[in-house]
Amino acid sequence: MVVASECSPLVNSGDLGDAVATLVDGLTAAGHDVTCVVPRFSGVLAEARAGELRTIAMGDRSETVTLFRAELRPGVRVVAIDHAGFFARPYLYGAGGDDYPDNPRRFAILAMVACLLADEAATPFDVIHAFDWQAGLVPVLAMARREHAPRAASAALVFTVHAPVFQGRCGSQWLPAFGLDERYASVDALEYWGGISLLKGGINFADVVTVADPAVVTTPPGGWGFEGILAARGEALSALDLGQVPALAGAAATALYQRARAAAQARR
Repeated sequence: MVVASECSPLVNSGDLGDAVATLVDGLTAAGHDVTCVVPRFSGVLAEARAGELRTIAMGDRSETVTLFRAELRPGVRVVAIDHAGFFARPYLYGAGGDDYPDNPRRFAILAMVACLLADEAATPFDVIHAFDWQAGLVPVLAMARREHAPRAASAALVFTVHAPVFQGRCGSQWLPAFGLDERYASVDALEYWGGISLLKGGINFADVVTVADPAVVTTPPGGWGFEGILAARGEALSALDLGQVPALAGAAATALYQRARAAAQARR
């Protein structure tokens, strides 16, 4: 399973969508079956038939989403999460360089649905690979809910930091909406400069964390303040170049996933 806010050609605002598409193409070329989970922004899977409804508890309220499914090509399935209030907006993340104030809730639902799909899957996923702060809660929620919904946590959890300048920072008052308690506001979890960071959550809870060049992001100012957090992952921090041709990216990811699966097995 690949979880991201963008994947070309479905949705793309820049390099992230291209990088995710390179990974997906490389994985299928290497013989893997891939399910890509994305928000259904305007125009995504416009011709797809509506699928099943899901109600997602988010603290003291709940949100209903519709899941649109499609097969882009053999070996690549897409699940697009439709919620008109969250994703049918003029911009993906905000207008005029400012984030939408409810971005924590908008992208928490991406992570929640991804974990739900992993737990419902008839055949468990071997790997769940999440990208950037928008999917940073995927490893966090998979581990937080492992006693009650163990299939997501049984997968190898991989997290890619594509652009550390964007950190998904918000106040800790959002934790109940994510289904998390105050323990996750600690410095070894999501806490970041008095608030929380969804990017930090992905880094701290994944089995393996990938960046294009570890030497850059662990050296100030390359990590945009996350140098120490990334360096603290030690051998769990790996390089994964998704700017190369898909076949090379797929081979590199396959080798990386073997390490991630070993790490996941060790923590069980």
